[in-house]
Amino acid sequence: MRTASWSKKVLYFLFFLSGICGLVYEVLWARYLGLFIGNTTYAHTIVLASFMLGLALGNLFFGKMADRDVNHLTCYAWLEISLGLFAIITPNIFLWQMPVFSALGKTASIGSPILQVLKLALSFPVILLPAFLMGGTLPLIAKIFIHGLGNVKNEVAKLYAFNSFGAVAGALSSAFFLIPKFGLDFSVSIAAVTNIAIGVAAIALRSTLRPPVQAAVLSHGQEIIPSESVANHQMRIALITIGISGLTAMFYEIAWFRLFALVLGSSTYSFALMLAAFISGIALGSACLTNANWRFNRLPAYTLLALAETGIGLSVAVSMPLYERLPYYFGQINGMIVHAPATFPVYEGIKYFFCFMVMIVPTLFFGMTLPLVVRLFSRNPVYCGQSVGKVFAVNTLGAVLGSLLAGFFVIPAFGLKGTFLIANTINAALGGLLLFTGNVFDGKRFKSLLCLLPVIATAGIGCLTPPWNQIVFTRGTFRGQKIYTDFEAFKAAASWKILYYRDGAQSTVTVSQDSRGMLSLFVNGKADASTDNDLKTEILLGHIPLLLHREPRQVLNIGIGSGITCGAILAYPVENLDVVEISGEVVEASKLFKDHNRAFYLDPRVRIFNEDAKTFLILTPSLYDVIVSEPSNPWMSGVASLFSKEYFMGVKSHLKEKGIFAQWFHTYEMSDETVEMVIRTLASVFPHVSVWHPSSGDIMMIASLEPIQMDWDSTKERLAIPEVKQDLQRVKIRDLPGFLSHEMLSSKRVRKILSPGLINSDYFPYLEYQAPKDFFYRDHSAKLYEKDERLLRPESGTLFLSTYMADHPLTAPQLDNLYDATDVMPLLQSLAERWLAVDPESPLAEKARSHFNMEGMKATALFYENLSKKH
Repeated sequence: MRTASWSKKVLYFLFFLSGICGLVYEVLWARYLGLFIGNTTYAHTIVLASFMLGLALGNLFFGKMADRDVNHLTCYAWLEISLGLFAIITPNIFLWQMPVFSALGKTASIGSPILQVLKLALSFPVILLPAFLMGGTLPLIAKIFIHGLGNVKNEVAKLYAFNSFGAVAGALSSAFFLIPKFGLDFSVSIAAVTNIAIGVAAIALRSTLRPPVQAAVLSHGQEIIPSESVANHQMRIALITIGISGLTAMFYEIAWFRLFALVLGSSTYSFALMLAAFISGIALGSACLTNANWRFNRLPAYTLLALAETGIGLSVAVSMPLYERLPYYFGQINGMIVHAPATFPVYEGIKYFFCFMVMIVPTLFFGMTLPLVVRLFSRNPVYCGQSVGKVFAVNTLGAVLGSLLAGFFVIPAFGLKGTFLIANTINAALGGLLLFTGNVFDGKRFKSLLCLLPVIATAGIGCLTPPWNQIVFTRGTFRGQKIYTDFEAFKAAASWKILYYRDGAQSTVTVSQDSRGMLSLFVNGKADASTDNDLKTEILLGHIPLLLHREPRQVLNIGIGSGITCGAILAYPVENLDVVEISGEVVEASKLFKDHNRAFYLDPRVRIFNEDAKTFLILTPSLYDVIVSEPSNPWMSGVASLFSKEYFMGVKSHLKEKGIFAQWFHTYEMSDETVEMVIRTLASVFPHVSVWHPSSGDIMMIASLEPIQMDWDSTKERLAIPEVKQDLQRVKIRDLPGFLSHEMLSSKRVRKILSPGLINSDYFPYLEYQAPKDFFYRDHSAKLYEKDERLLRPESGTLFLSTYMADHPLTAPQLDNLYDATDVMPLLQSLAERWLAVDPESPLAEKARSHFNMEGMKATALFYENLSKKH
């Protein structure tokens, strides 16, 4: 007896491990498929829907199989072993699929529905089979534990809780340990070996744990009616309820994730914590049903299901008015934290607890619903496997439909607040229906009124809740702003007005305008572009590569932002400009910048593709003279893949022989090691990489297959184009030396200063997991500025400016212009002596006299001379 009890405890632990593996696979397979089908909402939904559909089919098939006269433990063991064996080869399957997707995808237009069908067709079979095997584990293992109707609810709830807690551990371990430490391929191997070990351990338990022979208990079709009498129509209502409950669960999950992205920031760590907190509540809710002493557990299952659905709707409705305050609450907490490496785990723990407290009540109720409906359907212990499979399958199919509707229709159409309102009203209506059809109240009229109350209360609270303050959700409190005295002071601190706000399928996009008329674009609460602070970088991202290329005709711009870079590119006589943007809302928002971006979207030379950049590069046959890549910051989930070696190789394959690639990056909120890793990754693909400095905190890496040969006369001609001249004057660049002064590291210099180290890869995404840490530490990389070649005497450098000055001594007007064009004081110091000699009466020379001491400059010059020898 003790041996059997010990064996059951081991089985619970094995099922916990199985939950870990299942979630790890879901994360990893989504990443593999994202390498070629993209990181769009549509692509993620395809992966999620395929995964859940496989689970549902597995629930149904193995649920029926579990009721046959088979050795359930052996079947369960072989499911785990088969899953592990298949998982080991999935990286190779995904690798084989890439050329297939490329070949077939090129027959369809980019962004077309046919392409989405192709993505589904490729994802579906690879994910469906292992998910199908996963779906069979619960019905089979449940059959081992269920000995009669009395313990159905308890055992199913306990198994569901153990597996869900395993999923929590899987979400956390994949983000915080497995992928950062071992990369994708080895993480899959670890999970696969774990599955095989689970199967082997289960086989070893066969001699100590034998399921009761139940086939002889009742003949086929005979039923035992449980102590709680449930009519057939009530069972049908319960089954419909659990399906719709799966649908609303996905509504809430996706809406909460989008809400928390605005509050916590949209890093990979944040999403893992959101998922872990969501599943934690479900696991705890299921665990509550295993406590026989819990007062509510004594209620009939149908009544408790009605209360759970009502509780979901009412708890979300009551908390909705507080959601507007979440950025303020988190900002207050974030403002009190010391941002240092030692406190990063504490910070992530606070984020988890923050999400958990917001979601705990409704997810607790969600966790109760599945075991309760299983209890209602288990009228015969011989066929309880089929009951478990059927109930879980219907719930999972509802979740599939919910993920499709929420991502593609409900959130874009009704926004986050509207999505919450729709979902909680549905849950309250389900609760009311269950109460009405149950045996809780007597009296038809009284019952009808009482059952309508949850719906009226839920919908009423939601409708009476004032519209959320949109400014609050664009504050970016995840950056750790100052602490405010109260919420009203927090709201009053933002003086701008909202011109555009849209909860789109991909992200929440906002355009604001301050009292000075400055426009800013926000994506998930993070500022991505503006007509003030970012203006110089946005303009030079377009001008620098097009001035370096002698004859740019075909250009690709990846990432629209405000569209100012696109407008800068169109200042040149290019023939075509292809623009790739993953978010349709960003494309719409960029139209508000029409006075700054030349209304690029109306130019006949422009083609806009709403697609993931990596998918576009796989499918397009086009070659380009210039490719400009300006994604968002890499600490945001999914963005770091646009700084990987594979991405750069994709770019390289679409450049013409003398093509130029311009890649934006930043030094603020980044460590020296991270910045160097990104440059090193680019330099591992392109033989020639130089670094330019468009504005403070920003850098631009210029990569090419051949050395860039400057034609001074040709460049001056392009600088004289009226539109180009007008653009560059906005950022105080008036001539060729002013333009050249923004190069900080030549290609030769980059090769000298790069040390051996990590390469950011899609299969080893170091950047995605390091960038959020640098963001939290508030690092600011200084190494590039210390190595800045402009710190040397112009004669001793290898910059284009040095080459130009060797044959073209700078005139007084050029020196004056250079003073305005650059903010690099050491460069001005190194030129100041000749500048004062050329034009001692210049007003700027007078200003230089007041800023620079000649003796100090001589000492500085000597320092730079020694620095040159040292490096």
